[in-house]
Amino acid sequence: MNETRESGIWGMSTRAGVQLSEKERAHLKGMLRRGAAPARVQTRARVLLLSDRNRGERRTDGQVAAAVLTSVSTAKRTRWRFLQEGLEAALAEKPRPGLPPKITGVLSALNTVLAEKGIVKEGAALSAAREAYAA
Repeated sequence: MNETRESGIWGMSTRAGVQLSEKERAHLKGMLRRGAAPARVQTRARVLLLSDRNRGERRTDGQVAAAVLTSVSTAKRTRWRFLQEGLEAALAEKPRPGLPPKITGVLSALNTVLAEKGIVKEGAALSAAREAYAA
């Protein structure tokens, strides 16, 4: 096992500690105080504040996760993204692949044309466009 770990595989690396500047810390505290950010962003902000080594405490990822009521992997991933990509990247959602859009450009254009010509009512234009496109 790697000797640079504090507490086994889930511990925070002693070489990769989060050190927030005063400006970053103030930004995170202000965001939490306002409470307008999405819950996931607030959780990541709390993880970073608790992981900050400039305050003298050296918490492991497990301790941070328990304090924030999240998983150890979330705490670890948030800390790692901060160290690799910076504050904004650590707080932001990464794009998810998801399903392809159900309404493509062709269907959208056909929907608009059918509604404008009055062939179908506006509410029924999409289903008519799907039927016409499928035929």
